[in-house]
Amino acid sequence: MSIRKIILVRLAFYFTMITGLALLVSSIGLLKSGNPFTAENGLPVLAWVMGVVAYCAFWFALMFLIVSFRKNSSFNAITAAGCWLLMLIVIPAVLNVVVTIKYPLSSATLAGLTRRTGLENEDDEEESRGVIMEILTHRPELAGSDSLLKNNMLPKAYAAFTTLKDINSQKEVDHYNIQVAKRNEWTSRFNWLSPAVNMQDVLAHIAETDLNTFLRFQDALADFHREITDFYFTRLFWDKPILLEDYSKLPVFKMPEPEGQWLTVWPGLGKVALAAGVAFIFGFINMKGGARR
Repeated sequence: MSIRKIILVRLAFYFTMITGLALLVSSIGLLKSGNPFTAENGLPVLAWVMGVVAYCAFWFALMFLIVSFRKNSSFNAITAAGCWLLMLIVIPAVLNVVVTIKYPLSSATLAGLTRRTGLENEDDEEESRGVIMEILTHRPELAGSDSLLKNNMLPKAYAAFTTLKDINSQKEVDHYNIQVAKRNEWTSRFNWLSPAVNMQDVLAHIAETDLNTFLRFQDALADFHREITDFYFTRLFWDKPILLEDYSKLPVFKMPEPEGQWLTVWPGLGKVALAAGVAFIFGFINMKGGARR
């Protein structure tokens, strides 16, 4: 039996054990998160299983390539650890440094926006009146009520103050989100350098926990906030009571359907599978039949 066949049989045995364990853990997670056999979950489950198998196959193919040089165990262990460190730590760290320099990002400004603020003097009617009049320059449709500056001055002033804060800080928030999107777009171009990072991105897209999904959720949340604000502000500023039947018109949050999700998943899986195939082929060629026992 050739040495190559012995090595392949051993690697196949360990590959079956490790991949089987990974699939078992994945199966438990899939069953706990919902029914994986429904029509809408079938494709994501299939892609997840394929991703787990492809990722395990890559590392075993890489080990086969290292072993194919027929060095001692110390060389194999050090080289394998070096490849692991390179792909999981060094490459992501270098990319992180480059993208930080290229697209600087600071959350310090956003931290200030999240602090709770309010009117300086709640008892000052002039201050409340000034805040209300300022919001009318942005929301002229709220003007026109005869009792605009007479009834419920403090609630109207607080509503106007929080809305003005959102309006004034929107430019900073948009700049932050644009920088985040640019960083994500730039780093995604180099996923092929690290199969681990590439597979993380693929699994995040399958589970819809990726950055693009978060940004879509954030935009949908902003739209919902505007709708529900209009629902209450119109009645508050026009001094109209909220009746029971009005709640049937209460806005409902809707998350938009994902767009282009699988345009990232399938190419990502293909990259990992291709890397595994290339490593295995080079290892297979490098490890010639050798002496038979």
